[in-house]
Amino acid sequence: YRQNLRIRKSAGIFGAYVDGIDYGTYVNGSQTFAIAFDVAKLKASGYSDKEVVLTYSAELMAEAVSVNGNNVTLTYSNDPYSNSTSTPGDTTKVYTYGLDIQKDFSDGSDNYSAVTFQLHKGTAAGEIVNFEGTDGSYTKADSASKPLVPNLKLSGTGSLSLSGLDEGTYYLVETAAPDDFNKVTVEIVIAADAKDSSKLDQNESDATYNGSSAKPTFQTGDRISMSFNVLNQKGFQLPTTGGAGTWMFTIGGIVLIAAAGGVFFALRRKSGK
Repeated sequence: YRQNLRIRKSAGIFGAYVDGIDYGTYVNGSQTFAIAFDVAKLKASGYSDKEVVLTYSAELMAEAVSVNGNNVTLTYSNDPYSNSTSTPGDTTKVYTYGLDIQKDFSDGSDNYSAVTFQLHKGTAAGEIVNFEGTDGSYTKADSASKPLVPNLKLSGTGSLSLSGLDEGTYYLVETAAPDDFNKVTVEIVIAADAKDSSKLDQNESDATYNGSSAKPTFQTGDRISMSFNVLNQKGFQLPTTGGAGTWMFTIGGIVLIAAAGGVFFALRRKSGK
């Protein structure tokens, strides 16, 4: 974690009653921090029966794994005549999810190097998700990552593995495809199981394109992911609404060729007479 602590006002207790914050260091994929309260100020304030709420934000780094523990302990004493303390604790887990994609072509070809994807959050034209990694294997980038990779390439066998994603709706947009193949946009919904948030909800999580399901399979354990195949069909790309597109020029050319052929044969028959 990279920690960034914020203290929120609650029942009259402010940051002025904090004696110090030790943010610790980021080591071996985790970080700790400790908050010390100014006991004398708390005693003098008369807030001994009030609630203290501490709110902090933590950014999951690119090294985050599928299940990330978040432990909180409080060491305190309510006996002014004793050095004994109590240390209750609480643990929560933050999950990340992955996508495992296999690219297929309708003619069985393997021109995987001609394919490029982008992952968008929310809508097909929404925020582009940046990653770090190499062809075929990427992890969602954190704010400190350099360089950021928005354009995703396939491995030599046509696979694409994405890690470090949170819940939500994504769109896998194919920005480049081999000649004569339609580009594909896949709608992906990542939803956790309400009963066990380490699993993906198979009733809610899905991947669809061209109005049909990509029939994902689900994996839990060390890597929580959704796997599916994306098929490219041959054919020309339909123009956008309101655009003439290249197909009109193609049809016009065919008509002109047919007309020229008709004139040619008509002239030959006339000259033959």
